[in-house]
Amino acid sequence: MIPDLRDTILNTWRTNNRVTLFLVERIPPELWASAIPGAPRRTIQMMAAHIHNVRHVLAYFVAHEAHHRGHIVVVGRALGYRLPAEVTDGLWQWTKRAAEAGVVRRPRR
Repeated sequence: MIPDLRDTILNTWRTNNRVTLFLVERIPPELWASAIPGAPRRTIQMMAAHIHNVRHVLAYFVAHEAHHRGHIVVVGRALGYRLPAEVTDGLWQWTKRAAEAGVVRRPRR
């Protein structure tokens, strides 16, 4: 029998999406247009748009999106915009982000 993974996949998507929104909602306005060191024609805004655009491939997007979230944090720091610990730590608080996304956790069997 093939397990029904719809709830698991949807809950994973909702949680991952909430983590990305958590970061995007907290990026300082002046950082959005900042050029990425080593890639001066690319900006934080372009990277965020890229995250949005790659969501068409579910299996790839979770890892890809997480990579870019980390990249945004590192580039922001390199540009002198060190995000507060509440934000950087919050990227790892998946249980909290899942609750914010309305994900209902089922008890383990």
